[in-house]
Amino acid sequence: LLSLINNILDLSKIEAGHMEVRRVSFAPVQTIGDCVNLMEPLIKSKGLSLQVNIQEGLPMLYSDEEKLRQILLNLLSNAAKFTPQGSISIAASRQSGIVAIAVGDSGIGIPPDKLETIFEEFKQLDSGSTKEYAGTGLGLSICRLLAELLGGTIEVQSKPEHGSTFTIRLPLTHTVPESSKLHMTA
Repeated sequence: LLSLINNILDLSKIEAGHMEVRRVSFAPVQTIGDCVNLMEPLIKSKGLSLQVNIQEGLPMLYSDEEKLRQILLNLLSNAAKFTPQGSISIAASRQSGIVAIAVGDSGIGIPPDKLETIFEEFKQLDSGSTKEYAGTGLGLSICRLLAELLGGTIEVQSKPEHGSTFTIRLPLTHTVPESSKLHMTA
């Protein structure tokens, strides 16, 4: 219940333009490592393997580390939730002015007709095979809104019964748009 309340509060703040962004320079390698360390016991308890592939020399980011952490923990949690057997991966690399972080799994995947709506509020996979995967349908919409708030994007590639990969792309440096400066700290 607390998680649901926090998700609704986060969603309300973002949509109202009142979500505070605290930009600092940080090493995404460390943030990714922290998230992996936090989620690894859950992943291993399900008998899943975990692969981490971080490009050597990944640069510092100037962004909101806590928002990135929230996105990554949500994606890793979803990967564990929707992967009954197999593996989960997280990879990070620099790609011309951005850092790309991909969280993949060999789970149940997402049907092609659901890919367009998966980031909408309260949207969930609702077929009979996914009813066992309870949730609020807020996590991915919050991930999308947070990624956009940080000047980035999130996208998904998926194939039913073969898994999904969610990729976040964040600029190495990002300036806050003028219209947002009233509600955010840089």
